[in-house]
Amino acid sequence: MPIEALTDVRVRRVKPPEAGILELWDSKCVGLCLRIMASGVRSWSFRYRARGGGGFRRVTFGRYPALALSQARERGDRVRLAVREGRDPQHDSLMEVARRRDDEQRQALTFNELADLYIHLYAKERKASWENDAGYLQRDCRPEWGDRPAHTITKQEAARLIGGIKQRTPIGANRTRSVLAKLFVWAIDQGYLDLNPMIGVKKPYREGNGRDRVLTDDELRVLWRALEGSGLGDGTLAALQVLTLLGQRPGEVAGMHRSEIIYPEGTVTGSCSRQL
Repeated sequence: MPIEALTDVRVRRVKPPEAGILELWDSKCVGLCLRIMASGVRSWSFRYRARGGGGFRRVTFGRYPALALSQARERGDRVRLAVREGRDPQHDSLMEVARRRDDEQRQALTFNELADLYIHLYAKERKASWENDAGYLQRDCRPEWGDRPAHTITKQEAARLIGGIKQRTPIGANRTRSVLAKLFVWAIDQGYLDLNPMIGVKKPYREGNGRDRVLTDDELRVLWRALEGSGLGDGTLAALQVLTLLGQRPGEVAGMHRSEIIYPEGTVTGSCSRQL
């Protein structure tokens, strides 16, 4: 195995072998090798022996002249240092290749594909209302983002989409926002994405709660008749009727004194008592 101080001229002018592989080893960076194929292709690699023992291992750097001699020597020095620190550069290199492959796959994943994965792998298995999720995505999101790489969707675009939906259906905007928030969190947990564009995008519409509900006159008549025919004790019945009439808090009615419901004439209505 001849070793020499490689130069740019030597590397550029060396003739390819008629068959097989010709290897030139660099004396200035021990372990660095230029491999020349019969086809004329030249590539850099570095050979080392891991600290854990075993035979020689090799790491490929890249082709010449895209990777110059000086750059190959710098990489060789870094590999040598990594070996001294107890690391295995070949393993690190393979992991880097796998990482790049995963990155490429993530970058190629469109929103439509991500939405399909979410529906089939998550929503269908865990949500009885998965068809609602699919509907919101189909109506409001796929037409906007369908074939776009999912990782390119920004927070500003997500906020703009939700804002546009609010103009048509405020509550629908809230539901779509919730579905998207869950979709992107799931995608990150599964390793499909690195960033969540829904972070900071709040629900655009403040919905009312159950306490805002007001019974109609017809509903009040039905409730009153149901109470009268319920067979409840006088105290409980009276308390529920007072709640229906006044709309006060249950605790206030339960703690009501007789003096609080005495008419001016001095009569007491109903059978309300301190024990109501």
